[in-house]
Amino acid sequence: GGISFSRVYFVFKNDEDIIAFKERFHGYVFVDNEGGESVGIVELAPNPKVPHDKLETAKERDLKCGTIETDHEYKKFLSERENPQKLDPVPLEQLIREIDEKEKMLEKNAVQETPLTQYMIRKSIRRTE
Repeated sequence: GGISFSRVYFVFKNDEDIIAFKERFHGYVFVDNEGGESVGIVELAPNPKVPHDKLETAKERDLKCGTIETDHEYKKFLSERENPQKLDPVPLEQLIREIDEKEKMLEKNAVQETPLTQYMIRKSIRRTE
């Protein structure tokens, strides 16, 4: 459950396919089985490192090649897909309240509290002690 983000990298053989893919999927709204919507964003990888050798050579160098069936995260994904949890929808009023609070924080230039900012604040306090 909850919100998660995914990323995927594609390797295209020619530039025309890249353009066609971007025109088709950039901004495309994907809908999951619970009605949740996600907007697709297509971007050029800033530093694409894809082996251009023959597939067999790439497999020899990639230690994770062929190991997805034993991957913990993949097994968890399959389990969640086969046994979906029913999530209670968050009331609209609560979502609006949370959005309003975030906007107020941004207007005040307040530091958004995250585990990283909490760590940095604690570290700063320790230095001054």
